[in-house]
Amino acid sequence: MAKKASTTVAAAGRDPSTEPITTAVFAFEGDWESDLRDPRSIEPMLHTFQAIGELKCIRRNVATVPEPEHYLDKWLHKRYTGYQVGYLGFHGEPGSL
Repeated sequence: MAKKASTTVAAAGRDPSTEPITTAVFAFEGDWESDLRDPRSIEPMLHTFQAIGELKCIRRNVATVPEPEHYLDKWLHKRYTGYQVGYLGFHGEPGSL
């Protein structure tokens, strides 16, 4: 019977709970406010997580109607299969962004 990966890691003398967890996120962000001088963004948070090695991230601004579809199609390419988390940073109301 094959051993589970966590048993193999523990048997190798490593504690699986201390192994780094790498998360990869494909993030889409729209304009938060109508005032373009407003600096609020998810970008600083994503950069911080990247800097400490907890996150790989691709972030794209989407400001026009076709852009979300364009980048969603790109996200589905084989080269981005490791980016399993999508973050959509938009304001909206029920039924619309």
